[in-house]
Amino acid sequence: MFVKKNVIFCLGIILLLFLACEKEVTLDLPSYESELVVESYLEPGLPYFVSLTESVSFFDSPELPVVPQATVTITHKGVTDTLEFVDSLGVYLNLGIVVQENDYESFELNIVDEPTGRTVSSSTQFLPIIPIDTVVYRLNDSSQASIIQYFNDDAATEDFYKVFFTNVNTFDTDSTYTWEFTDKT
Repeated sequence: MFVKKNVIFCLGIILLLFLACEKEVTLDLPSYESELVVESYLEPGLPYFVSLTESVSFFDSPELPVVPQATVTITHKGVTDTLEFVDSLGVYLNLGIVVQENDYESFELNIVDEPTGRTVSSSTQFLPIIPIDTVVYRLNDSSQASIIQYFNDDAATEDFYKVFFTNVNTFDTDSTYTWEFTDKT
């Protein structure tokens, strides 16, 4: 019994010594150069919208600083439209232009940060909607459902799909489920 108490006492002392050890570590990180961060959505029926911020260092405040002095343009069908910075929203908008449905021509985004000369450009286009042929659901013994949808995909092109399902449950909050699909195997 005496040996057992001594062993427990010694283990306790060793544990306290390990817990009391501290070593201050100083990291020598290279200086960080912020970069432009662009977030933009083109949605049919809505105006052009671009959020332009700067990235920050790991140790800086997590808020991304807005870049208000840039020239932001979107070119579509040979027409270039300039987006204006809206200070109260912290974004660039052009309320006079609304994205049209079934418009599959390219959109070109160009940004020049005037004070620094940094530039960003990108392009995108809408793709035709792939119609869903069939939707089938199955219930298991636990009243859980699975949904299977069928559609025809052009095997000659490399396509990616994103599917959203919303579960409206009277006993729980609404939740949205997202799956992404690709042709890659």
